[in-house]
Amino acid sequence: IGMGKMGEAVAQGLRSSKVSGVSILGTTRTKESAEETQKRLGIPCGTDNAEMAKASEILLLCVKPHQAEKVLKEIAPG
Repeated sequence: IGMGKMGEAVAQGLRSSKVSGVSILGTTRTKESAEETQKRLGIPCGTDNAEMAKASEILLLCVKPHQAEKVLKEIAPG
């Protein structure tokens, strides 16, 4: 969750490590940035953090500290 500089660096590192059995997905705040990220990195990218959290076995929170509380509330169960 979060495909800014940190999220993008993590995604690129995972892709270049060629770890098998791992699907890399991302989310951003806007549809436009999701589309740009998808084209640039070649990975699926959307805007629904809650949906991403439900579909994920492992989740990396790559947002700025002041955004973390809001995102964690979005993805909290229940």
